Amino acid sequence: MLHGNKSIIKHKIGLLNLANELRNVPQACRIMGLSRDTFYRYKAAVDDGGVDALIDRGPEYCGKAETHDYQLYLAINDIDHTKAKAKSPQTNGICERFLKTILQEFYQVTFRKKIYRDIEQLQVDLDKWLYKYNYLRTHQEKMCCGRTPMETLEDGKKIWQEKLVA
Repeated sequence: MLHGNKSIIKHKIGLLNLANELRNVPQACRIMGLSRDTFYRYKAAVDDGGVDALIDRGPEYCGKAETHDYQLYLAINDIDHTKAKAKSPQTNGICERFLKTILQEFYQVTFRKKIYRDIEQLQVDLDKWLYKYNYLRTHQEKMCCGRTPMETLEDGKKIWQEKLVA
């Protein structure tokens, strides 16, 4: 049986413990109102990093630049690392929507049409799709208002520069 004192992971540990006690993952998931996919994500996290891995929020991307590869990369490339606010899904909503769009409009379509021999071929096709997405396809959501993402970015830079000078 797993133990954890942190309230953040209490329900996650509860699901894993219930499945273990029942010896039935689908039944435990039904009782807890969670999907089997969720159970297996929790289980994989515990298998890989122990109970503390259930806290997540990307600890693999945090650390001091002197001792952490990801932070060192960011420092070398002068990139600021910011994290989404905890328990605020709307903060990360744009990213989540973009990932869903890539899944639905690129991966699901592409893998029905073509068999890839290596990751490089897939990367070439993804780069082409991203170019169309950013430079050719207009977007209707709140920020773009019928412009392409690149047009929105360029317009935003102009506005920012005007405010900076003023």
